[in-house]
This record gives sequence, structure tokens and C-alpha cells, in this order.
Amino acid sequence: TLYAKMCLMVTFESFQATMGLFVSVLPYMVVAGKYLAGDLDFGAMSEAAAVLAALERSFNTMVSQMERMSSMGAQAVRIQQIWEVLDHISEVHEGKYSDDGALLERGGEMGARGVSLVELPADSLLRADVALLRLEDITLQPPLGQVALVHDLSFELKSGDSLLVCGPSGIGKSSLLRAIGGLWASGQGSIERCASSQCFFVPQEPYLCLGSLRENATYPGSFTAGGASSSSAAQSPTDAEIRAALADVNISYLLERFDLDEAVDLDTVLSGGERQRLGFARLLLRPAGLRFAIMDEATSALDEANENKVYQLLRARVASYISVGHRANLENFHTHKLNLERTALGGCSWRMGRTKAFLGDTAGSSFCASPERDEGARENEVAEAILNRGESGHSSERADAGRSDQWSPL
Repeated sequence: TLYAKMCLMVTFESFQATMGLFVSVLPYMVVAGKYLAGDLDFGAMSEAAAVLAALERSFNTMVSQMERMSSMGAQAVRIQQIWEVLDHISEVHEGKYSDDGALLERGGEMGARGVSLVELPADSLLRADVALLRLEDITLQPPLGQVALVHDLSFELKSGDSLLVCGPSGIGKSSLLRAIGGLWASGQGSIERCASSQCFFVPQEPYLCLGSLRENATYPGSFTAGGASSSSAAQSPTDAEIRAALADVNISYLLERFDLDEAVDLDTVLSGGERQRLGFARLLLRPAGLRFAIMDEATSALDEANENKVYQLLRARVASYISVGHRANLENFHTHKLNLERTALGGCSWRMGRTKAFLGDTAGSSFCASPERDEGARENEVAEAILNRGESGHSSERADAGRSDQWSPL
């Protein structure tokens, strides 16, 4: 802890200062007898003091750098782990392993975890009635917290469905997306979604790599299309496709500033809105097998006109998507809305239903969510309402009463 570290540092500094004073007089105490007997002159005694002082400084230097050396060791371990993952990715592209390698077996669960994630085989998603994403009884638990962020959340998205996740900052919206992406293990429940090769994540702040405009537009590079074998990896986008994608998101003027293959530090050049549009251009340049998109406030820096343009392209590009956002305008491009509300216990309750402002046809929408049954007078209200509610502050008995083993359309 911080106090233990502070006490240790004070003790060490005190010991070091005491030793410094002791070392300054120790050589004179050792050779004082020989000096008084006339066996040594004063210069030899001074040389002994200088040698001991040099040893003391060397020892202090080594001890003072101990924390830095231990930190360097931890960083070396992380670099080695990243290197091993990159080697594994290269082997996947070379056809030595399956797409998901040792991290995730196709149609299987990802390791031993509280929240289980299952990737569905690509050939099982060809039918329109198959869910691209299904969450069942998901409860997300903070790593160091006791109150669940989300409690007993269940829904599924099929082709043509889209979901907008809303709520105040810090309530757990991005944590839900991390769980869908396989990056959140703390909690319970099960998640089924299409294969990772058919999904694409668009963050709020896209990573800009060191390189050319072409390399940033096609980042993170080409990969296997549609869940096919690694031997049939998609070809890199052509110049015309890259130019068309940049024009679609209204940043074609970057081609007038920089050549496609000109090395430029875009991280210091582009504004927040330009970065987000470049991040969305990456989605447009993915292989044709892309079916599901995850948008984590990916249009927060865009004006309304560009935001409308981006979501119109998104609806035409993927079969289903889930977004996190705060603007009311986003309801125009989502069939359903999940609203997270903070509770007094520190967790959140959730309400889910159709959006009234959706600009598309919802006749073919097949969105399903698990309804919550409540007690008393609320039972009739919930039976008639569109929205489903789940509260993380419920007791275990009430939570069991609020769960449903059947999927039913809203």
C-alpha cells in the first residue's frame, strides 16, 4: 500500500544518510592507529577514505535504481507477451492455425471465466432468423467492486436490428461493449455472437499508426473475410476503394494534402472529428463478410450532418450494430434503445424498448429481450409496457422472480 511504501522509503533514506555519515569517518578510525604509530602518512589515509567513499556511492547508485530495474523487468515481460501474440497472428495468416487460434475455439467458450463468450460458426449465421448477438442473464461485476454494474441483462440482435446504449458517464456502457468483445471476464452470464472476423469495433478515439494515409485507412490490415480459411485472406483495398471510402465520410480533402503512400504523423495533424471519420472509413474497407459493428461513442466529435452520413453508411454496410452515445439524434438510426440509470446502491437499473424516432422500417425487426416480472401492481404495468426493466439493487429473491427462461419479442 501507499503508507507501507512511504514508511519503507523513509526508513531506507534514513539508513542511507546514516551510512553516508558513518562512511565519511570510518576509514580514519580504521587507520588512525597506524598513522599515529608512523606506519602510514596522511596521504595514504586520505586515499583509503576516497576508496571507501567510491564504494559507498556505487552501492547507493545500484540501490536507488532498484525500482527502475524492477519496472524495466515488468515492461520486458509485457513486451515479450505482445511479441508472442504478434507471432501467433502471423502464424494464423500463414495458415498454421485457425482464425481464433488457441484463444477461442470456434463454437466454444473462451477459457474459464465468469462471463462466457461463444463465437458462432460463420455458416450457422446464413439464415436471417439466427441471432448475431445474444446476451443471457449478463451481470457485470467490477474487478474491485461489490455492486454489479449491470444485473441480469438479456437480449438478442438479429439481422436488421440495432441497439443504442445510453446512460450517464461511468455507469458501465463501455464495460458492456468490452464484455461483448471478450475483454471483460468479471461477472456471470453467457454471450453468443458472430465470429470475430465478422465483427468490427469503432472506438471513440481511433488509434493512428505511424505511417502513410493508406496504412492508417486500412489499419489493422487485411484479414480473412467472412470466417473463411486463412488461405483465402482478403486482398488489400485498391487505391480507388480507399479514395471512395474517404470520400464517403467527407475527408477526401486529405488526399489533396497527403499522398496515399506519404509518411505523415496523422496523430498531430487530424482533429477529433477527422480521426473518427477515418476510423469509420476503416470499417468501410473491411472485407465483404463483415456483419456486426460495435460503436463506442464513435461519432461524439462529429456534427449532426456527418453523424447522419456515417450511420446511413453503417446501416447499408452491416446487418446489425450496437452503439454507445448520448445524442437524441442517434435514436433515428437504431431500432431499439437500452437506457442505463444509476441506483442508490451504486449499480444501475436498465430499461429497454423500441425507439420511436427510428427512420427505417421495423416491420422485419426481430429484436428479443427477456421481460422482467415484478410484484404487486407493477406486474400489470410491465405486462402492458414496451420497456423491460432490470435493477441491479434487487435482492436475490426478487432477481430470480424477475428473470425469464424464455425469449419473447417486445
